Amino acid sequence: MQSRKSIKTLKFSLSNFLGNFTIHCPKVYPSVETLIYDRSNFIDSAEYSQYENLKVLKILNCTIYSVEVDENQKNIYTKICYGATIDLLKKLIYKQSETSAPQNTFNSRLKVLEADVYFGTDLQPDNNQPWHLITSIESCKMRDYDTIYSFSMIHTLLRSTASIENASSLPPIQLEIYKFKESDKIFTLDSQQCEQALRNIAEQQGLIIYAYEEVCSKENYTIYIINIRLKSLEGRQLRLEKRGAFYQ
Repeated sequence: MQSRKSIKTLKFSLSNFLGNFTIHCPKVYPSVETLIYDRSNFIDSAEYSQYENLKVLKILNCTIYSVEVDENQKNIYTKICYGATIDLLKKLIYKQSETSAPQNTFNSRLKVLEADVYFGTDLQPDNNQPWHLITSIESCKMRDYDTIYSFSMIHTLLRSTASIENASSLPPIQLEIYKFKESDKIFTLDSQQCEQALRNIAEQQGLIIYAYEEVCSKENYTIYIINIRLKSLEGRQLRLEKRGAFYQ
């Protein structure tokens, strides 16, 4: 039987992460390089210790809950969102000292992130989140079902890569989304008009759409594959995959 201390890959399925388990688990499995959470539940206020040798992190089909104690001293769990938040990702991947490191000197030891996420309003320009902690990961693939995106939010994400060393040599960040809203006028346009309108709006937000493609899925809905980068040509590129129509 393989010793716990020598295990390289660890997968949790249908798990509830409560109590102090998330703090002690990395000590029990100190050699883990690949960590997978699948169809599991997290508590937003929980504390997490980090796996020191972690290179690959996958968070798939997970849900975040808050917990409160009622008058009968029972825990009441309330669903917050489907998908990992930026705060949960920070806790799972980095120590507090790492999250406060200067952006231009930061170097992520994690090489692969594949995650279902929920960023909500955290990508709004007035929210000062350390997005470079995520966008500096070499292979960064995210899927967000519920956040309503805009080009200004995408600009926030890409702007965080501008100071990353050798950012242009990294592969594009991959982001799959289902909701996007810029202007109600877009919903009155046909396909060709919609593409030009999106290019214009992106440029106004300091972005360049350098590739645009529409693909019909097997389920008979349109997938928009849009490659985007900062207008300044700094930082990483983004491969945005929007599922469902921009227009009607």
